[in-house]
Amino acid sequence: MPGTYSKFQAEGGFMEQRYKPIFIAGYARSGTTLLHALICTSPDTNPFVKECSWLTKLIEAYAHGHATFHVHTNGYFKTLDDFTSYNVTLINGVLSDFWTGFRKPRTLVLKDPELLAVAPETCELIPDATLAVLVRDVRDVAASQVVRIRKQRNDPGWYDSGYVHEQANRYARLYGRLIDSAPALAGRVVCIRYETLVRETPFSELESLLGISGLDAPSLWRRSDFDITDFKNDEAYSKLFGTAISASNIGRYLPILTEEDASGIERVMQDAEKLFTLYPNIS
Repeated sequence: MPGTYSKFQAEGGFMEQRYKPIFIAGYARSGTTLLHALICTSPDTNPFVKECSWLTKLIEAYAHGHATFHVHTNGYFKTLDDFTSYNVTLINGVLSDFWTGFRKPRTLVLKDPELLAVAPETCELIPDATLAVLVRDVRDVAASQVVRIRKQRNDPGWYDSGYVHEQANRYARLYGRLIDSAPALAGRVVCIRYETLVRETPFSELESLLGISGLDAPSLWRRSDFDITDFKNDEAYSKLFGTAISASNIGRYLPILTEEDASGIERVMQDAEKLFTLYPNIS
């Protein structure tokens, strides 16, 4: 197995782990990039790096193979436990190489919004990992997605009510899976409300919740592994990318969504609020 990650034991478990993995997830446009950059101001962590989407795809492949084990995957592995063990070794070997490449920080912090869709599998495959999940008002999330598509199409007037409701329904499914998985993920997931993060920037609570120290607002975006200006005009990033922490995007849905759509999707937040009763949180 590559890297310096401790070896997977045939009977299950790990001998030693030399770093703490933190993964940042949340529905797209929920503030995951900001949280990632903020956490990476800590000297305990690696620098702010690009999304770990490739790693996410490996975990998605595991989820697919697990779901189809008795149809296809059992042609390659004798038992489901063998398949799981293989993927634990694979994923943690990859992480070990990442950790070594980032000069072995005490805490390895990686981010991809799409990890939200495979949160249970991520926690299953990566021992001692913490999943930090952002939760943002679904109306602002949907509005931000609309703005992204307007930029992509160069059409400032684009609007599709069906698209807004599709986003809200997917939001409900993904956070709903996290709600349903709460018993199994106890101690592995923490939830952070976007609005509290940008209004109050609760450094001490974040440090306590995630087991890190030395968060430093003036270092935001500066402790980076890449030139963030390359992404300033990318439609996938908001206008606040690379700027100081700001609450200006709270309520951004008001001039973007129709009143009917905003009212119709607001109900989704009622279920999402359950996350703050199930997991340690900053609410």
